Amino acid sequence: MTPKELPLPAEMWEQIPAPIQAAIGVRVESYEQRIAVLAAEVAALREQLTQTSQNSSRPPSMDGPHGKR
Repeated sequence: MTPKELPLPAEMWEQIPAPIQAAIGVRVESYEQRIAVLAAEVAALREQLTQTSQNSSRPPSMDGPHGKR
């Protein structure tokens, strides 16, 4: 990990043994990957929320009672 990417202040990070630093690095990387996947999923779901029969291939009956006609 570069100093800019450290999960802790540099002076604290340097006190942690190298094997523990490596384990933390692996864990942080896995969390970052999971966050990216979840962020993409949220974006896709938000896009679905804005779909209506006017701007997609959905039938008008899927718009619900509050849909714009």
